[in-house]
Amino acid sequence: MPTIKDIAKFAGVSQGTVSNVINEKGNVSTEKIRLVEDAIGKLSYNTNIQAQKLRKENVKHLSIILPDIEQQFYNIFYTTIKPFFEDDGYDTSLFLTGNVPEMEKLSVQKALSNRPEYIIIDSCTENPYEYQDIDSKIIFINNPFIKPEAKRLSISFDFDAAAASFAEHIRANYYKNVGFLFDSPVTPAFKYFFRAVEEKLKQNSISLMPFWYTPSQIFHGAIAILRHNPNFDLIITGNPFHIDRLRRAQEFLDCSLPKILSFNISETIKVSRYPCYELDFRYLARLIYNRIKTSKISEKSAKEPLLVKAKGFPNTWDKAPAVVKEHELSLLTVTSPTSDILVNLAPYLKKCTGIKLKIAALHYEELSNLLVSGKADSFDLIRIDTSWNTEFEKKLYSPLEKWAHRIMPLFDTFLPAINKIFLSDIKNLYSIPLDPSMQMLFYRKDLFENASIKRLYYEKTRKKLETPKTFEEYNRIASFFTSSLNPSSPVFYGSTMVYGGAMVAANEVMPRVKEMGGDLFDRSGKVSIDNQVFKKALEKYLELKSYSNPAINYWWDDALNEFSAGHSAMTIIFINQASGIVKISAPGLMMKVGAAPVPGNFPLMGGGMIGISRDSKKIDSSLGFFNWIYSDEIANMIALLGGLSPCRSVFENEEILAIYPWLRNMEEHYPHGWRRIGSKRHPSFDMHQFEQIFGNAVRISAMGIASPEEALKKAQAECDLEFNS
Repeated sequence: MPTIKDIAKFAGVSQGTVSNVINEKGNVSTEKIRLVEDAIGKLSYNTNIQAQKLRKENVKHLSIILPDIEQQFYNIFYTTIKPFFEDDGYDTSLFLTGNVPEMEKLSVQKALSNRPEYIIIDSCTENPYEYQDIDSKIIFINNPFIKPEAKRLSISFDFDAAAASFAEHIRANYYKNVGFLFDSPVTPAFKYFFRAVEEKLKQNSISLMPFWYTPSQIFHGAIAILRHNPNFDLIITGNPFHIDRLRRAQEFLDCSLPKILSFNISETIKVSRYPCYELDFRYLARLIYNRIKTSKISEKSAKEPLLVKAKGFPNTWDKAPAVVKEHELSLLTVTSPTSDILVNLAPYLKKCTGIKLKIAALHYEELSNLLVSGKADSFDLIRIDTSWNTEFEKKLYSPLEKWAHRIMPLFDTFLPAINKIFLSDIKNLYSIPLDPSMQMLFYRKDLFENASIKRLYYEKTRKKLETPKTFEEYNRIASFFTSSLNPSSPVFYGSTMVYGGAMVAANEVMPRVKEMGGDLFDRSGKVSIDNQVFKKALEKYLELKSYSNPAINYWWDDALNEFSAGHSAMTIIFINQASGIVKISAPGLMMKVGAAPVPGNFPLMGGGMIGISRDSKKIDSSLGFFNWIYSDEIANMIALLGGLSPCRSVFENEEILAIYPWLRNMEEHYPHGWRRIGSKRHPSFDMHQFEQIFGNAVRISAMGIASPEEALKKAQAECDLEFNS
């Protein structure tokens, strides 16, 4: 196999240059990168293996030691935590112990050969002192017996709380004979849990009997527990796999199956038909990553283990229909991912509440025209865009203050930032957020992190290639990634543009206006857009015509399709539209997409608000619909399927965040959003009408029908007539 020296000689460069290319350092010219890569290809050099050897002394290592990864608990934990650390530059290694103490000790010794900075271990020992001389920092997970010490953290689900929940269920249902089917008697978590249940039921006349079997012997255990005499009233299992074995054993034995409770991973879509106490292993993985990233594992540790609150037995709507006076409800909405999902969930709504939901989903302009015409009075619920003002809402909706005692408890389930933006004044509240959204920048992460591309960008611009913080940087990067201007670009266009409709066109430019310090109102409170700030913002936006597809995009899904096909390096869209990136991306592209705040960090709020029509008499059904759609189960299901919800649980659900990573940390992003604004002259400004006027100015400029000066002058005249007269 050729060496670094061979590569350097063949390419005519120094060995240090070869090393820098292999390690993707950005201090090598594009010409030398090309020479080295050409030499590597011709000499059949295995860069991955060699680069790993070269970097071994500098790379941070993390070792993960688990009983196995066949069980869902461990599989979910490992597949969640591994990318967190690898994206952060860690080299990870996995060791499996089978819950055998001797194998665990051997795994620890093997892990130490990599000199890991951290060892994460689900240990089968109750005595960790044999590991106390290890230099690496150790994180014990799911082991309630282990207390933290210096360089040692213990993070476990709260099995005392779990035991209390199970014990209460046993007492409430008057069970007298309870069997426990668990893996291996050396599993600390379930050993601790069983003892805790015993302690909590010791004053009750209840028989508790554990059956401990290794995973390969669980079917034997299922037969043994079903043949036990006397028969058990209840069986508690360690995971749903045990339930499958119990059902199979029941078929062989031709006997009745007792009631079953089980532990399970936290699932947005419930699969098991049996009640399951949920342990959120995705959240556990995120918590460990956050602890390490924020350096909260030090020489001084807390005296007590960090206890993770479990999801517990989830409340679901899968129950008998509620008795309601009205059984049919109509909803008028814009066509969106959320509306499509509600169509599919309507049968489940009827099953849960007795409400039959009829949905009329219209395109934005069609919906806008219908609402302005005042012909929406036949609907019970209406979803409008966030740009509509409260004066319009007063004409459209019944005031929600009438039912504040039934509405306000819902707000406790919302993300706090959303409450601050939309729900600060209950006395003037006519609508509540349905799918609150905001603009974000989506970009090709693989291109922005590619060493050759980064170097070429630096050589062309003398700037570092990174996600743009300003629109000046955005335009410069868009130019660089446009193949007609830079034949080396791996994509056709640097950016997308959406100006086929008035509202979308206005939304494209307004963040640029805000970044430049512009305002819609002058000092007297009048609407003023025929000025240098608006003109410059519009001109800078029009520069993108040279860096984007010449075809006119009419809605954000057009831009999304273009970006997801791999044709553009960047796009700015609303996050309630962004789930399409997951659904329609070219194979492998989703793994290459990054998200960041829009340049300037003045994103427009989007999505919609929902309220009860002034003409609707179906108040109980409408409020029942709100209770259903804002429940954790339905909110998370809508988000998982690609919609959006204001509920806090959505933004804390690691299953959802793994699919739609841009939803992470939205509590920090939402406060930067804006849309509903006003002045002393216009305390309830009609942003919707303004966007129609200004958006048309953007459109005719983008289409070459008028110059920016002419378009803004015409728009100012319309604003004067509409707002300033």
